[in-house]
Amino acid sequence: MNKNFIKYKTIDGIKILELTNEGEQVLKTIGITVNEKRSRGGIVHNFYIDQIKKALINQGHFTFIEQDNIDLVADNLKKKIAIEMETGDSDIEGKLWKLARYKADKKFMLATNKEALLKIQSIYKPLLIPDKENIQIYFVKDFQKELPQIISY
Repeated sequence: MNKNFIKYKTIDGIKILELTNEGEQVLKTIGITVNEKRSRGGIVHNFYIDQIKKALINQGHFTFIEQDNIDLVADNLKKKIAIEMETGDSDIEGKLWKLARYKADKKFMLATNKEALLKIQSIYKPLLIPDKENIQIYFVKDFQKELPQIISY
């Protein structure tokens, strides 16, 4: 098999595989349908979105990926949560503005790595945006561990 057809990352001991564009094209040429991606991020971004989505569902939330251009929105019919995932490779300030303008009871920017966390914090601190006090920043693994306490109302 051609190694250019699949890329992978290991996250927490789990090997995550993803088709490359070249791999998708090869499958399409032989008649295999390739599902569209649910989210715009890469494999690390999508892995954590999926993990948090499952945890929120277990907590009784309805979840929506890429609702109103927000990575993950969760609603338990009482309160709404908005989550943006950040790997450090995108427009962090733009994501913070997007969260600031979004109508949700709790808003989170989650970093997938420590470098991204530091980057988010350095951009967030001097930023003058509306509803800033309601945006919480976490390292994604800390968020996962503390999820029930963090989202309690």
